[in-house]
Amino acid sequence: MAKAQLLRNGTALDQGCFAEELLKVVSQGNTVRNVINLWAGKEPLVLELVEQQPHSTHRLRRYRIRYADRAEHLLVGATSENKIYLAWPL
Repeated sequence: MAKAQLLRNGTALDQGCFAEELLKVVSQGNTVRNVINLWAGKEPLVLELVEQQPHSTHRLRRYRIRYADRAEHLLVGATSENKIYLAWPL
């Protein structure tokens, strides 16, 4: 579900996928952009899981996003209910 929201390509944000912390940002008028829109509007070729760190209350995952001309990394934090609370480009 997290991948679908990160790569939603302009479709509406599914608020059920996001933790309260991130939804507060959205409710204040800020947008939660998907991965495609974070870097120059280019669609990624591949999103692959590189690293995962499980904790008792949350999980951190690092993804590699491959584009035709470069690779980026994205840190995604999810609650124990699998709701995204952090999506941060590295």
